[in-house]
Amino acid sequence: MVENTKYLLPTSIEITYKIKETNFNEFNDKDSSQPLRGGGDEEGDSTDTKNVSAFEKVLQNVGADEKYQKLLIIFYLIPLGLINAMGGVNKTLLFTTPQHSCKVEGHLKHNISLNQWKNLTIPWEKDSLGQHKLSSCFMYNTKCQHGWDFDTSEWEETPVTKFEWVCGRKDMVTTMFSLGFAGNAVGMILFSAMSDRYGRKPTFFVTLITNIVCSILVTIIPSEAAFGVFNFLLFFAFLQSSPSSLYYKILPESPRWLLSKSRISECEKYLKRISETNGRTYSEATREYLLQAQKEETQSYSLKTVMRSFTLAKHLFLTSLILSIIFIIYSGILLNIHNMEGNKAVTFLILNIFDIPGNVFGSFAAHYAGRRTSSVVIMGATCISCILAAVFARDPWVLIVFCGLSKMFASSAALVVYMQIGELFPTPLRTSAYGVTGMIGAAAVIWIPPLIAMGDTNALLPYYILFGMSLFGLLLCTFLPETVGQPLPQTINEADLIGRNQPYFSIIHKWNAHKYFDK
Repeated sequence: MVENTKYLLPTSIEITYKIKETNFNEFNDKDSSQPLRGGGDEEGDSTDTKNVSAFEKVLQNVGADEKYQKLLIIFYLIPLGLINAMGGVNKTLLFTTPQHSCKVEGHLKHNISLNQWKNLTIPWEKDSLGQHKLSSCFMYNTKCQHGWDFDTSEWEETPVTKFEWVCGRKDMVTTMFSLGFAGNAVGMILFSAMSDRYGRKPTFFVTLITNIVCSILVTIIPSEAAFGVFNFLLFFAFLQSSPSSLYYKILPESPRWLLSKSRISECEKYLKRISETNGRTYSEATREYLLQAQKEETQSYSLKTVMRSFTLAKHLFLTSLILSIIFIIYSGILLNIHNMEGNKAVTFLILNIFDIPGNVFGSFAAHYAGRRTSSVVIMGATCISCILAAVFARDPWVLIVFCGLSKMFASSAALVVYMQIGELFPTPLRTSAYGVTGMIGAAAVIWIPPLIAMGDTNALLPYYILFGMSLFGLLLCTFLPETVGQPLPQTINEADLIGRNQPYFSIIHKWNAHKYFDK
């Protein structure tokens, strides 16, 4: 389901995109307000009642985007997103490796400073950028014999310093990162199934409790093996929440999920609460639409339906692959701060600030320039930023700028592609499409830790690889059809027709879309 893709989306994209485009526990369904007709084109935003499902009519009657939904956003989604971001910061900075060198006793005995003693006892070597520095793994002409001295100016302790995952054991950092991402992917699959079977609300609180318990245990467990287990579970249940148990009483269950389980009375209870908050009346007509929607819910659609259509299968394959590339670029740039000079927390902050203009740019570009054109141009800008990051890798501040631009464009691209997913698949398969592309993206980010580990030997290599991936992503984006100006497909046959008769080299945007679609 759509809700479960939050594990993968970069936090700022998640909040912005959900508020603007996706539904919130099915209370603000995209199809009910038709915001994607023409990318929000004013002249084409009127709802076509012929293409509106029975459940969407229910939402329109109780209020699909009014006081209740706004309160849900302000008091639940925004706090959730902010605290979720804190969890993301923690997981990114958790495995920071401070500057370190071999511990060599004796400088006090010889009455010289520690820096002078290191110059006498620690050999010089070239780092991944070819610059000379004191060795991190050797003393005299042998490996470290008495442990390491870690720089504590930024971090008092990290798992790396606690378990000494440096030099010959530095691969443990990659292993722990990979283990965490694997947990994230497994968690998405299992909790997605759990939310469909038992409901969104109990699943949310199961992940919350798991996250709280593992967050505490991972900080106090002295064993590496136990740390790995709880780290896996921590990523597995990566769902932060506002720390109030009152949410269990206040947070509603998804009406659409209740409807799919034929729990009509409970569904009506929440719908009446929504209509009352929105100043509307739950009428008999609304109830009739609800009963009609129940019959529609019995028509099940699966991925087999997608596979029977070449067009839908192609769109699912392309969007899954493009999103995987975007997530790897976005997270790869962010996690590569471990190979960058300077204060990691400051660098992390600066890189995340770039998300704000990224989301604004992606939204405006998709609205005016079209989805396909925007994604191609944005992926091209990502290519340029990645290669320039490699060129200026020896200048820390210039590197941060180009890394920030790469991350900004990746953020924009994710926003645009998620719009495309919603517009390429019909209503019965739309949430499944979001879920599948999200799960594939979750599996793809498992490759990020090995990618970052390559920076230990060659600091430029990760940027070259990200450049190649963004170039490949650009090529893939050209094979997706333009959807700006088109209504959301309601049936599989309508979705099958998307992209027909669109020339490959066409540039379709808001102002000329009618030439292609109004034929």
